[in-house]
Amino acid sequence: MTEWSACWTSSMTRISHALHIPVKPGMTPQQAASKLSKRAVMFLYETQPELAAGADGCRNGILWRYYHPG
Repeated sequence: MTEWSACWTSSMTRISHALHIPVKPGMTPQQAASKLSKRAVMFLYETQPELAAGADGCRNGILWRYYHPG
C-alpha cells in the first residue's frame, strides 16, 4: 500500500475524521483537500520539494474521490 492510497480511496469526510481536522462550512473542496493533504503527508517526506509533491498528489486523490464518489 502506498502512502497516497488513503487519499485515492477514502472520502474527504473519512480522511477528515481520521486526521481530526474539521472541514468547516464555507470551505471549498479545493481548500479542504489542500488542508487535509498537507497534514496527511506531513511526516512522510524529508525535503520540502518531496513534501510539496506528496501533498499535491494526495490533494489530487482527495479531489478525485470528491468529484467521482461512485
